[in-house]
Amino acid sequence: MAGTTTEQRRAPQPRPRSHRHRRVGVGVRVVGVLRPVVFTLAAAAAVAALALAAYDPFDPRVEYALRAATAVAAVAAVAALWWSTRRVRVRVAGADLAAALIGAVAASTVVVSLNGTPFPPGGLDADQSFRTAAITRFADEPHLADFTFPTLPSFYAPAYFWVLGRAADIAGVEPWRMGKVGTVAAALLVPVVTYLLWRRLVPAYAAALVAAVPLLVTDVYQPYAWLVLFAIVPWWLEAVHGVRRAGRPAGNPVFLGLVGALLFLTYYYFFFIAALALVLSVVVEAALRRLRWRQVGRAALVLAIAAAAAAIYWLPLAVSMLQAEHARSLANRWFATHHPDLPLPMAEATVVGAVALVGLAYLVGSAHRDALSRGLLVLLVAAYAWYALGAAAAAVDTPLLSFRGKPLVPVILLAGGVLGLVRLAGLLAARATATAHGSGAARGYSAARGYSAADVRRAAWALAAVLVVYAGQEFVSDVRDDPLTAQAHSQALPDGSLPPHHDEEAEVPDPPAAELRSIIDGMVHADAGPAVLLSDREDILALYPYAGFLQWNAHYAHPASEFDQRVALLQELAGVGDADEFAAGVRDNPYQPIDAFVLRPDGDDLVLRYAADDFPHGVRTEQIRFPRDLFAEEHFDLVAAGAHVVAVAR
Repeated sequence: MAGTTTEQRRAPQPRPRSHRHRRVGVGVRVVGVLRPVVFTLAAAAAVAALALAAYDPFDPRVEYALRAATAVAAVAAVAALWWSTRRVRVRVAGADLAAALIGAVAASTVVVSLNGTPFPPGGLDADQSFRTAAITRFADEPHLADFTFPTLPSFYAPAYFWVLGRAADIAGVEPWRMGKVGTVAAALLVPVVTYLLWRRLVPAYAAALVAAVPLLVTDVYQPYAWLVLFAIVPWWLEAVHGVRRAGRPAGNPVFLGLVGALLFLTYYYFFFIAALALVLSVVVEAALRRLRWRQVGRAALVLAIAAAAAAIYWLPLAVSMLQAEHARSLANRWFATHHPDLPLPMAEATVVGAVALVGLAYLVGSAHRDALSRGLLVLLVAAYAWYALGAAAAAVDTPLLSFRGKPLVPVILLAGGVLGLVRLAGLLAARATATAHGSGAARGYSAARGYSAADVRRAAWALAAVLVVYAGQEFVSDVRDDPLTAQAHSQALPDGSLPPHHDEEAEVPDPPAAELRSIIDGMVHADAGPAVLLSDREDILALYPYAGFLQWNAHYAHPASEFDQRVALLQELAGVGDADEFAAGVRDNPYQPIDAFVLRPDGDDLVLRYAADDFPHGVRTEQIRFPRDLFAEEHFDLVAAGAHVVAVAR
């Protein structure tokens, strides 16, 4: 926690300014705030135009046009940076424009790749089911309720879903359509937000180059996590380590605290690694005799403000877990075969690997004298330490989902690589300039070497253009070739229709979700709140604001919902053997009355399937078989609907 960079300590103190100069300074700051917004809105308008056109995203000509446009935009972004460095008055404006162009590259790629489908990558499958359910819940009601159990507070960080849900409600749009909107918006904003936060730490042109890193470390499947992944690194460096650009005053603790709260409310997992980095940073700075307790206190104030502002989410969640008799979180028990892989991007024989290796060398080589490098290096060590802790925790059956922290490694190394290359170009240019102004012998040596400062700068900008173009092309490949993109085109709409560019093997649920909803709403008359369903049709629970009696996947279940106890209750009800006793248990149980069942018939049974925890092998499909004769006519109305039966309690 050195608090300043080397460059900042050497910066001369500014002279007091007159009242007129202060007014001009305020105007400049206002323009500086509005300009990135204007550029980003212009980029959004261009992306929206692409969304309105109709074309086949799998047509090779469309891919050709997309790749060409991406390359042109990337070159234009670097050209804007080059131009801005030659014009003092527009130095930041060029960087603002470059960041917006990079955001346009990302957003346009997503829009073109998803043209024709209203769904985000993955459709409604797997994690997209609960994300859609969360948006649907917040479109139905504004308070922070869980998507399956609306009487419980939000389990997942709610900000992203809340914004999309409320936007759907205000605009009168079906909530499930907002998942794609959020993905496109995040693709546009991730580079811009990355740039704006890094601009507080490094020169604007360097921040704009760092803004291209999201094109290489992508997560359009989980866009809210992608946004926080790139925002938390520069925010943490400023808020906790006190790093800032030379000549820039310390950030306002309230502002930084509120930004931290917003990040936490959007996706909180990276804060576990950041907390470990905080401890390591204090130890490192103390060992180097650079620990400044004033900065420690300032960091504590920022984090306290962030925690207080985010308490609207975490405090009700904590209270609900404390009040539950059998609270248990199952979300951390998700485990897959690729989770143990150690992230070593700097060892890959690729362009990304080379830049990451440069980043590692730069951070290690400059950490002793530069607070920014030291902060990044500590965060990198914390990410690897968290990976190691995750292995130990998994061994004792208490996993930490440590695989979710792995993307921090390439983000840190690539950001370090960009800064290292910028620093190297500056040093080579400065050396060439110093040599050119040296002795005659030295000038002769410079001529013999054959390069000048201008040569270095031209080469650096050419390399920057190549790398940004490469990043854009990699992003296009990542999004277009991802099976989740094809899956979005094969996801059936609620009415059973398929997007125009679906796969030939795409299937339509039987019956479509809209048909089930029509049956349920025509028969169920819930006294208060949404109707409570028991079903393994996750699409109807995601598309419509029903409450669920049992979460369809144990790993999505609210810790206070007592998932295992609910399963035990249902198994007990399935085995009672008496219709009256079954109906009584459905109406009167420790949780809530079940208004309707949507189950699959199998012989004389109606079957509920659910995904049970099977750590360390992910999930396993379990089923509960309810004898059909338990649904007696005096207690239930039964309607056959395609491959399902709807049983509504009278």
